[in-house]
Amino acid sequence: MQQKIIKSTRQRGAGLLLTAALLMSGSVLAQAEPPDPFASLGLSAQQRSEVDRIMEQQRQTQWESLQQMQQVGQQLAELYQEELWDEVKVGQVYDRIFALQKQNILSSVAMRNSIMQLLSADQRQALKQQFAKSGAAHHPATMAPGMGLGQGMGSHR
Repeated sequence: MQQKIIKSTRQRGAGLLLTAALLMSGSVLAQAEPPDPFASLGLSAQQRSEVDRIMEQQRQTQWESLQQMQQVGQQLAELYQEELWDEVKVGQVYDRIFALQKQNILSSVAMRNSIMQLLSADQRQALKQQFAKSGAAHHPATMAPGMGLGQGMGSHR
């Protein structure tokens, strides 16, 4: 009985450690809500609505990805409970983790591009200057509030 409790505790602990590591790696990092970078751009009602729709779609995509990451983390935790670790199976699980991370990055890039296409040239320039002045990170997913990867946007081309 005690052996089962120890194994269960180790599995949960390993799963939590993996989830924390994945979150800290930037794939789906939950942070406080950053300020809205679009507030000062004078978006039209239509632009604001479309930006909100795109960002909500991205939030849903990120949430689904986090749930998948947790499932994969549990698989990895179970593999690590074995006396001998199966290199092939561990490698396959990490392949899935890396694929999910890549999917998150590409989804963030697509979100950024979709939003940038909605903006006028003047709005894009103002946004670029806003982030250059703030010294914000240059990551495509960081331009939208609630995206969870910090603040900023790729201001270089």
